Amino acid sequence: SLPPLYRLQAIDGCSLSPFQCGALHQFLRPATECSLSLVYRATRDGCRYADLLRCVDDAKGLVFVIRKDEYVFGACMADGIKLPETPTGKKKYETIVWHF
Repeated sequence: SLPPLYRLQAIDGCSLSPFQCGALHQFLRPATECSLSLVYRATRDGCRYADLLRCVDDAKGLVFVIRKDEYVFGACMADGIKLPETPTGKKKYETIVWHF
């Protein structure tokens, strides 16, 4: 049997290959048992910050993936997005974040 990293695992609607999705899932698995689903995609849902917030809503355990050509990078955070008091304000809060 192949090591978990090499198991193909597609995420519906995601532009990553099944191999890349499998690698992402394996990267996240030591921290939590998770299932990955696509809640926001800029080319589908709009590229404005308001579009992102509309789609993400109050979800937690967020993974942000940015793909440009063959390059893939991103971050994941334990909490959800906490909005500032005003649209132009800032909100600082503690959460666990990993970069990849």
